[in-house]
Amino acid sequence: TARAFGRVSFFYDYPNAQGFGFISEPLSVQHLKMSKRSKEQIRFDWHRFSLNVGAIGRDGFRHPPAVERNLPHLDIPRLA
Repeated sequence: TARAFGRVSFFYDYPNAQGFGFISEPLSVQHLKMSKRSKEQIRFDWHRFSLNVGAIGRDGFRHPPAVERNLPHLDIPRLA
């Protein structure tokens, strides 16, 4: 399906974070080095995050307790 839109797609998983993701990038950037290719990629991840839900301390940071959640993450560098 990706080729019909001039793109390639990759599937990957995060065993330790109990997650997975997809990368989609244009066919036209396949010959570039990875640092340049990554600027054209769209990444969709679903993996475990640790979220602090404790009170904010005097140092301005949240402190324990924390909860772990599996949440989605979309990364589109060209829009940043």
